[in-house]
Amino acid sequence: MSASIGSAARAARAASDPASGRPAAADEARAALATQGAPGLAVRRVDDNCPLSLWLAWRGAGPPLADVVPMLANLGLRAEDQHPLESAGPGDGCATGDTVSVDEYRILGPPELATQALAQVGELGETLRAIWAGQADSDPLDRLVLTAGLAAGEVALLRALLRYLLHAGLPLSEAYGHRLLTAGASFARDLVALFHARMRPGAEDPDGAAELAASLDRDLDTVAGVDEDLLLTRLRDVVLAVVRTTYYLPGEALAVKLDPGRLRWLPRPLPAAEVFVSTARFDALHLRAGLVARGGIRWSDRTEDLRAEIAGLMKAQRVKNALIVPDGAKGGYVLRRPPDDPRRREAEGRACYAVFIRALLALTDNRVDGVTVRRPGLVCHDGEDSYLVVAADKGTARFSDLANAIAVESGYWLGDAFASGGRTGYDHKALGITARGVWESVRRHFAELGVDADGEPITVVGIGDMSGDVFGNGLLQSDQLRLVAAFDHRHLFLDPDPDPDRSYAERRRLAALPTSSWDDYDRSVLSAGGGVFPLSARRVPLSPQIRARLRVDAECLTVDELIRSILRAPVDLLWNGGIGTWVKASREDHHAVGDKARDRCRVDASELRVRVVAEGGNLGLTEAARVEYCLAGGRCNTDFIDNSAGVDCSDREVNLKIGLAAAGRVPGPIGGSSPGTAPVDPSGRDDLLAAATGEVVQLVLADSARQVLSLSVSERQAAVSVEGMARLTGHLVSAGILDPSVDPVPDQEVMRARMGRGPVLTRPEIAILHAYGKREVFGELVGSDLLAEPATAETLDAYLPATLRPLIGPRFDRHPLWRAIAASQLANDLVDRVGAGFLFRLEELTGAPPVDGVRAFLITRDLFGLAWVWEAVDGHHQPAAGTPCRGRRRGDVPGGDRVDAAVEALLRCRMLQEYAAQWLLRRRPRPLDLTAETMRYYDGVSEVAMALPETLRRLGAREELDAIETVRRRLLGAGLPLRAAEQVARLKVMVNALDIVDVALQHDIAVTEVLTEYFDLGVRLGLGRLTTRIVDRPGDSYWETMAKASLRSKLASSHARLVEALLARAGGDLDTAVKRAARSGGVSRVRAVVDEVVEAPEVTSAMVAAVVLRLDDLADLVP
Repeated sequence: MSASIGSAARAARAASDPASGRPAAADEARAALATQGAPGLAVRRVDDNCPLSLWLAWRGAGPPLADVVPMLANLGLRAEDQHPLESAGPGDGCATGDTVSVDEYRILGPPELATQALAQVGELGETLRAIWAGQADSDPLDRLVLTAGLAAGEVALLRALLRYLLHAGLPLSEAYGHRLLTAGASFARDLVALFHARMRPGAEDPDGAAELAASLDRDLDTVAGVDEDLLLTRLRDVVLAVVRTTYYLPGEALAVKLDPGRLRWLPRPLPAAEVFVSTARFDALHLRAGLVARGGIRWSDRTEDLRAEIAGLMKAQRVKNALIVPDGAKGGYVLRRPPDDPRRREAEGRACYAVFIRALLALTDNRVDGVTVRRPGLVCHDGEDSYLVVAADKGTARFSDLANAIAVESGYWLGDAFASGGRTGYDHKALGITARGVWESVRRHFAELGVDADGEPITVVGIGDMSGDVFGNGLLQSDQLRLVAAFDHRHLFLDPDPDPDRSYAERRRLAALPTSSWDDYDRSVLSAGGGVFPLSARRVPLSPQIRARLRVDAECLTVDELIRSILRAPVDLLWNGGIGTWVKASREDHHAVGDKARDRCRVDASELRVRVVAEGGNLGLTEAARVEYCLAGGRCNTDFIDNSAGVDCSDREVNLKIGLAAAGRVPGPIGGSSPGTAPVDPSGRDDLLAAATGEVVQLVLADSARQVLSLSVSERQAAVSVEGMARLTGHLVSAGILDPSVDPVPDQEVMRARMGRGPVLTRPEIAILHAYGKREVFGELVGSDLLAEPATAETLDAYLPATLRPLIGPRFDRHPLWRAIAASQLANDLVDRVGAGFLFRLEELTGAPPVDGVRAFLITRDLFGLAWVWEAVDGHHQPAAGTPCRGRRRGDVPGGDRVDAAVEALLRCRMLQEYAAQWLLRRRPRPLDLTAETMRYYDGVSEVAMALPETLRRLGAREELDAIETVRRRLLGAGLPLRAAEQVARLKVMVNALDIVDVALQHDIAVTEVLTEYFDLGVRLGLGRLTTRIVDRPGDSYWETMAKASLRSKLASSHARLVEALLARAGGDLDTAVKRAARSGGVSRVRAVVDEVVEAPEVTSAMVAAVVLRLDDLADLVP
C-alpha cells in the first residue's frame, strides 16, 4: 500500500484540479448513493500506469481504510492510494445538513482491468453495497464479478454451494475452494449458466443444460489434481441435484432444495429431500426422510459440520417417528457471526430462525381446497411437496409462535398447526412430556432389576441443568432421586450425599425460576464436600466425599477429567438431558463419532459403571456404545425410544388441529379457499385442545410405556429364536428397509456367539428392528383397502382423546392424513404386541401377503379378547403411565418377578396369536374378511373360553389342567389380576378353540358338546402330552421352527378331522361316536403309538408324522 494513502494535502490538490474530471465522478457516486444506497460507485478509466479509478460515496464520515481496502482486494482491486473529499447540502441525495463523503481509490492492475470494471460497474456496485450492508460475505470469490462477469447474486450462489459441500464433509478447506474457483473462472461461469438453464423461471432450457453439463464433464476430464477433481465434480453434482430454489424470489436467504439421490457421495442414510439455506448471517439445513415428515429445528453451534449433526439427528428422528405418522426430519442453523452480547445474540438467533422458516416455506407447495398449488415463480424438478411441519428443539423452544405467525402470514395451509407447541399448542416443557416419557423407560429398567424407581432411592449423575426441559422435568419425576453430580455447558454440580427431600425441593425451586443455572443452587442444601464450579475453571479441587462417591484418587482434576469421572461414576442412573455424544464404543475412534466438541470429555462404554442409562437427549451414546454397554450387563434402550413422547405429543397436536379444521369445527387456514385466507379466531379450537390435554398426555405416555414393554417381550423371544431373528434382519435388509451400513445389526453368527454370555439381541438392536418393522407394516397398509373397513374406524377412534372423538371421529375421512394415521396406529399396535417378525413369519409359513397377516392379527385380537389382556398386563407391573409417585414405601411394588410375569403373559399372547393367525390363513378364504370372520367365530370362541376349565376338570385332563394351573399360580403370585391371570393361563389350551368352533359350525352342533368330546378324545389319545413334546423340541433353527409349526398344525388338523369323521358316522351324536371308537380298539392302538412317541428321548418329525397317519387312518376306519 502506498505511503501516500490518507495524505490530506494530496487529497486537497486532487479535489481542486478542474481538469481531472473528478467532480463529475464524485457527482455520479453521490447520485448512486442517493438512489441505490451506500456506497455509491463511479468508475473511470485513467491511464496505462494506473488504469482504473473508483469513486465511493458514503453517508456521513467515510469508513476507515482498513475496512474498505480488504473488501476491494477480494474483488481483485489493489488500491494504490486514496483521495477523500467532503460535500454537504441539498442536491447530494440526502437531507439538508447531512454529510456525504466521497473517496477516490486509484487501482493498480493490467489494462484489461478497466475494461472489466466498466463492463461490470452495476454488479460491482451491487456487490459492494451487499457487503457493506452485511448481506453478503467479502471473500476472494468476489473477484469472479470481474474475471467471470458474474452478478453479485451468482457469486453468492457459488459461495453457498461451496459452503454446503463443506458442511457435507468435503475434506478440503474453504480457502482452497476460493482459490480453485477464482483460478478457473470459466468453470465457475459455466456452473452458474447450468444453474440458470435448469432453474430460471420461464426460461428453462433442458437442451442448453444438457450441453453445459457435457461441457463441464469435458472440463473435468482435463483436471489432473485429485483435490481439484473432487471439488469441481461435487460442485457440478450439487447444481444438477437442485430441484427448487429461492434464487429468483425476493428475500434475504438463498435456499436450494436438493435431491440427495443424485449425490451418491453423501453419507448414508440419504434423506428423501434436503434444503440448504445460506446467508451472510447463518447457514441452515433441513433434512427429511420422507415427504410427510416432521422433526425439530435446532439452533446449532456446529460451524464446520452442521450436516453431520443434522443428518445424525434425522436418522434418530426417523426411527423415533416409527411411533407416529410422519417420517423423520431435522433442521438446524448456525450463526456465522454470533454477537458477544447475550441479548443481541438471542435477538439474532430469533431473526435468523425467521429467515430460515420463510425460506423453507417458500420452497414448499400449498394446498387450497384440497388441491396442491405450486408457489409462483418456482421451477420444480420434483413432485408435489405440500407437507412441512416443524417443532421446537435445542435453542428454539420459544420460537413456535413465531414460526406459526410466519406460516399464517404466508397463507400456508396448515396455519398454526405448522409448528407444534407455542401459545396455541401443547407446551412440552410445562407438561414435562418428554421427560415423563423417558421416565417410563426408567421405570421399566429398574422394575426388571427389582427396584421401584418411584419409591426407592436412586443415585443419579446427569447431563444438563434444571432450566432445561428434559433434564429439569426429569429430575422431578421422583423425590427419591439422589443427584450426586451433573454438568452442562456452564457449570459442574457436585453433591456426594444429597438429602432426598431437601435436594428435591431445591431442584423444584430452580426449575420454577424463569432462568437458572447450577450456580443458583442454594449451597446450604449441598451435602458435605459438595460444590458448584464453572466450566471455565482450570482445575477443580475434589473433597474426600466426592473422591469416594466418584471413586477417584486424585485430589484435583481438570474440567475434562472431572466430566469423564462423572460419566464413569458407579451410580444407579445416568440421565442424559443435554446435547452431544458422550459415550463411544471401545473400538470407535473420536473422529468416527462426529462430535469434535466432546472429544476431550468422551468415555468408552466399557468404562461405564452405571446400572441404567436414560437418553432424554439425542445421540448421547453411539449405537455401538449402547450395544457394548448392554452386552456388559448395562440397561439402556435408545434415544429414539426414550425421548419419543415429545414427538408423539407434537404429532397428536398437529393432527388434532388439522382434524378439527377438516371436520368444519374451526375454520381457518387449513380450510381456507385461497392462500391469503385470514384465519377465523381459533379460540374455540384452542379451548377444545386445552380440555383434551390430560387425555393426550395419557395417550402419549401409554405409547411410551407400551413400546418399552414390547422390547422386553421381544428380548425374551429373541433368546429362543436366534435364526428367526436373523432371518427377519436379512429380510429387512434385502427389502431395502434396513441398511446395515447405517444401522448395524448382528447376523446369525454373532447372535449365536452371544448365546450363554448375555442377550442374543440387545434392547437397542431390538428397538431398531421394531422401528423398521413398523415402517414396513406402515408401507404395506397406507395404500391398502383394509383401511376402508370398519375396524379402521375403531383404530382412529382409539387415537383420539375421548373429548374430541364426537367432533372429529365422524368426519375423520376429511382429514388429509387419515390413511397415514390409521396405518401408523395399526403398525404400532401390531409390532408392539406381536413383534417385528410376525408378518414375515406368517408369510414364510403360509404364503399370505402382509396385509392379510394384519387382517389375521386384528381378527385373532378380537376373537380371544387380547386387547383386554394387554391392557390389564400393561398396567399391573407399575403405576399408570405418567403417574408421579412421591415416597412410596420400599417393597410396595413387587420387582423382578412381577415384571417377568408381565413379559411371560404378553409372550403367551404372542404365541397364541401367531398360531391362530396361521390357522385362519391356512383354513379360511383370502383375503380374510374382518367382519365376517370375527362374527363367524366370536361367540363360539367365547363359549369355549367360559366352558373350558370345567370341561377339563370333568374329563380329568390332567396334562392341560396342570399346565393351566401352573401358569395361573405363577401369574397370580406375581400380582397379575385374577381375571387376567386365568385368561392368560388358558391361552395355551385355547389354541384349539378355532378347530372346535369350526367343527361345531359345519355340523350345526353346540360348541360345548364339541368342546367336551374334542378334549375327551384328546385325553384318550394323549394328544395334549404329544403337543407339549412337539413345542418343547430342542432347536431354534429356521427349519426346526418351521417343522414345529407344521407338525403342530398337522396334529391339530388330524384331531379335528377325526372329530368330524366321528360326527359324520354317528349322525351328530358325538358322545356315542367317541365311545364306539374307543370300544373298537382303534383309539387304544393310536394311544399306544402316542405314548411310545411321548416317552422317547427325542421326538422326531418322523414320529409325529406316524401319529398323524394313525389318526387319519382312525378317522377313515371308525365304525
